[in-house]
Amino acid sequence: MHQIRGVRQAVPSVRALSSPAGGTTLVVNIRPGADGSDPSDMIVFDDRLYFRANDGTRGYELWATDGTAASTTLVTNIRTGVDSSFPQNLTVFDGRLYFSTNDGSGGNELWATDGTAAGTTLVADIWLGPEHSSPGDMAVFNNRLYFGSNDGTRGHEFWATDGTAAGTTLVVDSRPGADSSSLRFLTVLP
Repeated sequence: MHQIRGVRQAVPSVRALSSPAGGTTLVVNIRPGADGSDPSDMIVFDDRLYFRANDGTRGYELWATDGTAASTTLVTNIRTGVDSSFPQNLTVFDGRLYFSTNDGSGGNELWATDGTAAGTTLVADIWLGPEHSSPGDMAVFNNRLYFGSNDGTRGHEFWATDGTAAGTTLVVDSRPGADSSSLRFLTVLP
């Protein structure tokens, strides 16, 4: 099996650095032509590399590969049509891959996947309705996933989840009221 690392080229595509032969090789051309698929937000989960890419027909969606062309597949088209769900902030927690994404009706919210289309679900609609809670800057600590998010009444504040809607809660409103504390760059120190 090859070690997979992202390499950005002038025309982005999924590439891998392999050992022992070395060198950069094209794994798969998701979007043939001059535009490229622009793969980004790469993370290893369950022996596969997950990333955001645009195939030119479905917009930016969640993809996965084991480093071979045959295994490189769209996990699921969260926002159907040409509009992008734009999954981002990919973070592994408790046997699932968490990320923020927009399904086109609930805004940019917290989602998780087990790596299958059927196992890709909304975790919590933090800002109810079509608005964006924009969960981001995720970090795992003490069996919880911590992140910044906006519920529409308190601004962008410090949240945590155990992976369930009921277990997704505000940790602290560090700037009470509608103003945001603008939490950024969460880091777990040893």
